Amino acid sequence: MQTLTVRLYVDDPDAASYFYLDLFRASIVHRFEYEGRADRIEMEIEGVPFTLIRYPGPKIPANCLEFQVAVEKDRLASLYADALERDAVAIEAPATCTEVWETTACFDDPFGFRWNLYHKDDEI
Repeated sequence: MQTLTVRLYVDDPDAASYFYLDLFRASIVHRFEYEGRADRIEMEIEGVPFTLIRYPGPKIPANCLEFQVAVEKDRLASLYADALERDAVAIEAPATCTEVWETTACFDDPFGFRWNLYHKDDEI
């Protein structure tokens, strides 16, 4: 059985892990060091694995990755605001789309990755 793991290339895996631990209540599964510094940190958010890897340089281009995270409707706006307080960049403020019965918000975190928060509504 294979597991798909999202790999995020960052300059400072420790700084990135603190952001995700604090904002999303993520957990650290394994932390690997090389020469006394974090080289790779395996984490989870709600059981979904992802790995922070020290940015290897020009081999990996700086691309935008978007992660869609389902959140409770009453928490969506506050989570978005918390991200902005932690230096995330606003892309789309919380809004409800009646065509797809969904509330969404979007931001880029301080490390260049895009996060789309959403809640599928039963009623608008």
